[in-house]
Amino acid sequence: MDVSVESLYREHNSWLTGWLRARLGHCSDRAADFAQDTFVRILQARPAVADIAQPKSYRPPSRAA
Repeated sequence: MDVSVESLYREHNSWLTGWLRARLGHCSDRAADFAQDTFVRILQARPAVADIAQPKSYRPPSRAA
């Protein structure tokens, strides 16, 4: 499976940002920051990007408010 970070971003960033926004009390800035952090984690793991079978598992852990 040939997966690029760009395709993961295009396919999942909107969903991830919306998911985070809903859990962060509709705080768009924090949601965007956490989404960016998620894609930075993927970039840092670049040798293993092709092995990402479940992209949603890279979302940040839920944090208690």
